[in-house]
Amino acid sequence: MIRKLFVLNMLAWYANILRSGRGGKKRWAGAERAHALLAALLMLILVLSVFGLFIGLFSTLTPSLFEMGLGWLYFALFAVIVFTLSVVSTVFSASGMIFRAKDNELLLSLPIKPSAILMSRLLVFLTTEYALALLVFVAALVPWIASGYATAGAACCFVAATLCLPLMATAISLLFAWLLSLILARIRFKNAITLLAYGGFILLYYYLYSHAETYVGELLAHGVEIAEAFRQGLPPFYLFGIGVNEVRIVAVAQFALWAVLPFAAAVGLLSMNFRKVLAAGPHDTTKVVYTGRQLRTRVSSSFVALLRKEFAYYRSQPLVILNSSTGSLAMIVGAVYLMVNSAAVLPVVASFASVPVDLNPALLVAILLTGVAAMNNLGAALISLEGKQLWIAQSIPVTAQTVLAAKVCFSLAVSALPCLFAAVCAGVLLGHTVSDWLLLLVLPQAFIALSATSGLAINLRFPKLNWVNEMSVVKRGAAPMITLFGGMAVIGGLALLYAFLLVEALPVQTYLWLCALFFAIGAAFLYAWLMKSGASIFANLTV
Repeated sequence: MIRKLFVLNMLAWYANILRSGRGGKKRWAGAERAHALLAALLMLILVLSVFGLFIGLFSTLTPSLFEMGLGWLYFALFAVIVFTLSVVSTVFSASGMIFRAKDNELLLSLPIKPSAILMSRLLVFLTTEYALALLVFVAALVPWIASGYATAGAACCFVAATLCLPLMATAISLLFAWLLSLILARIRFKNAITLLAYGGFILLYYYLYSHAETYVGELLAHGVEIAEAFRQGLPPFYLFGIGVNEVRIVAVAQFALWAVLPFAAAVGLLSMNFRKVLAAGPHDTTKVVYTGRQLRTRVSSSFVALLRKEFAYYRSQPLVILNSSTGSLAMIVGAVYLMVNSAAVLPVVASFASVPVDLNPALLVAILLTGVAAMNNLGAALISLEGKQLWIAQSIPVTAQTVLAAKVCFSLAVSALPCLFAAVCAGVLLGHTVSDWLLLLVLPQAFIALSATSGLAINLRFPKLNWVNEMSVVKRGAAPMITLFGGMAVIGGLALLYAFLLVEALPVQTYLWLCALFFAIGAAFLYAWLMKSGASIFANLTV
């Protein structure tokens, strides 16, 4: 039974990634192929970027640590990196898939052992963790072999210890996921807390990534002190490093016990108490005492009602916010940081603006805001997010044009308001002329309008309506990927066009105004298409 459930989970994962998800007999084969191609391209880019990052890190560490006689620290750092990545990448997904999964009650009502349900889902996590560990393993293995320090015995110990490493990470992930599910089930504003937690992880990742070179330098400069800290404070990782570097079978076996025993204990405890854990989880609610008061009724138009519905759903989905509105969050954080720390940021902006074209800091920020706005692809998921409830939007006494106009307006508001805030903050510090102010306001907003209308139009052509989790829409849907990569391609293409063909013919300010005009015309054309042909397509969509 575990094998069958595992296969079903993997097939669902495959379907979420490589199928467009448009139900019905008239599935468009072209959409399927485009979705699979874009998903494969995105996964390849992610794999290459992660591999390039870590092979560069380990190539820097290899000669220095081994020459200092700290070869074991090389492998201990590898274990820490794999362990941390595995925990961070699975703790939130474990909470959603195991403790707060929507099909828990259905599966528990069937004649299936709770342990089989738990193990089938854990095997999915282990598959992804082993894939991530393999990627970092190869990145650490190549410089080690190329430098000439590798031996056959050490390589065998390296493989054996690495196979145990994801088990330790899974045990910790299960513990944190269980605690997270209990906390979220008993507090208010759980969506805001989840959003803050995810946002904190993202900011921490970017902070560590931007300071990676500094930390590597500190590591090489204080290698002996850090090694002593590992030896005393992190015994499992010390055993990992010393066992591989010195080919100590006993040390590798001791590390295996550190990994296998917590994993077995976590699985055993959860298997025996799986029903109780789920019963004490998301079903617990706080009792609210009703207080009678006068009912206030607000009369609004159908357009405003639809707009409120979009905002209400958006607020209730923190993962949708983080995966489709990264640009908006970056604009707000960047604007606040610019105002608080302008003395340090302005010289950096001025140095980047000193390029062979007439580009002042205000124009550079306008271009940067346009690029950051391209990170938002919410409009490309709004049709798909209707899911199996699409019939409600189609059957209410509202025209399809009104529904699509509300979605366009909602997508604009999510991106345009943070961009306006960032542009005003930048204009206060950098805007010296009326033209600078206008470009700061107009150029990014014109692109946002183009992105909102084009994303919705693409989503009408590539809908994904038979999903079971919103993440399969906003992270792996064909329309969001086309919008994301398409927006970046448009901005990059326009930049290359100017750099190689028009730099001598047009001032950069004139060219940016032409780009804004191009974005605005494209947005107007697409909006007209949505109100005519797009409305007809929306009215005839089926799940």
